[in-house]
Amino acid sequence: MPSLIKKIPSRSSASIEYELMRGDDGTVYCTCPAWKFSKGTKSCTHVREYAGSTEAKLDPAELEKLRKKEKAELEKRKAEQEKRRLAEEEAARKAEEEKQRKIEEERKQAAAKFVPKLSYKVKKSDRSMIWPDVDTAFHVSQDDASFLDIIHDMSQDTPQNVLLTGPQGCGKTELAVWFAAKHERPLVAMNCATIRETRDWFGYKEAKSGTVNWHVSDFVKAIRTPNCTIILDEFNRLHSSLHNTLYPLLDGRRQTWVEELGEMIDVAPGVVFFATCNIGHQHTGTFTLDAALEDRFGQRVECNFLPKAAEVKVLTDKTGIPEKEATRLVEFAGDIRAKAKGDSKGGGTTLTRAVSTRQLLQTAILGRRFKAKGQEYADALYYTVLPYYAEDERPQVQLLMQGKFPETTTGKKKK
Repeated sequence: MPSLIKKIPSRSSASIEYELMRGDDGTVYCTCPAWKFSKGTKSCTHVREYAGSTEAKLDPAELEKLRKKEKAELEKRKAEQEKRRLAEEEAARKAEEEKQRKIEEERKQAAAKFVPKLSYKVKKSDRSMIWPDVDTAFHVSQDDASFLDIIHDMSQDTPQNVLLTGPQGCGKTELAVWFAAKHERPLVAMNCATIRETRDWFGYKEAKSGTVNWHVSDFVKAIRTPNCTIILDEFNRLHSSLHNTLYPLLDGRRQTWVEELGEMIDVAPGVVFFATCNIGHQHTGTFTLDAALEDRFGQRVECNFLPKAAEVKVLTDKTGIPEKEATRLVEFAGDIRAKAKGDSKGGGTTLTRAVSTRQLLQTAILGRRFKAKGQEYADALYYTVLPYYAEDERPQVQLLMQGKFPETTTGKKKK
């Protein structure tokens, strides 16, 4: 019965092997095509090379012994190679685990040290007048920044009043603060919702030791301070009767008579008035601005929520939340906003309110605390967003939350 001498790989194809065989009569032959189709005495390169080798001179018993030795050495080399490969893979796996562990540890340490930067810093203050520092994490579009630069320049020659409108929590007040900080102006923000009478703008009377004194308001001091930025915050929460006394201050006269003071108040050079308004049916307690008042605000900036990339950067810069989580929060807010607007992206179903950037910032800060306790960032939404919707709206909001954040745990506990 023929016996196998050895297998020889084809020189033209690594996937093909030929067998060099020894017949019962001792003849050596090959399974390659060259041997099969050779004429005369059958031969091929493989047979000739074997005939000139030391192996050909060995008897069958010695040859079998040699074959077993070669096979054992080959298996030993393969085993050693496999052992080295496994050791290298294990070392690489451990190195990667250690690398990720260090990255996660550094992230946790950085998160623990990170102090949320939700607002601007104040360089100095004098009662309610402040000198804000520029908030580097606040985003201003190039167009709006250029426009406000022009307003600053024009304020030195002509009166400037700017109306800021837009949804709640989109950065209207912060934009006016940014303007003051960039141009190193003093700033006074008036909470218009606290004005109940006309004279509240200018001060109050106080009876003491039998005499009545008039205390001049910080609003008057701001008006008289050159280059002051004055924010009339939540301006449309004022009843129209409380606007009238401001008309002379806001138009070209830039002055008004105050009976209690017995003197004329003049607006100092360079003073810029900003009025912020939340406009929409969802804002209760607000009043429509009449034409005379709107006419005195010759410029309007229609503020809106930031583009996706900008809002993500604001979240990461201000709260330290990872970019991946910030992106998911912004995308979730975008879905809610689309439904609040009732556009095609929202599927035609409307909600009564959008998710503001202010809410996202609070969600990110609370989410970091949840994450530190082994929960998920998105669990914060069950405290910062969901409770602000009516019961019949919550299923829509919760569906969007669970679709964007399937790993959330709080919602499951609350069911």
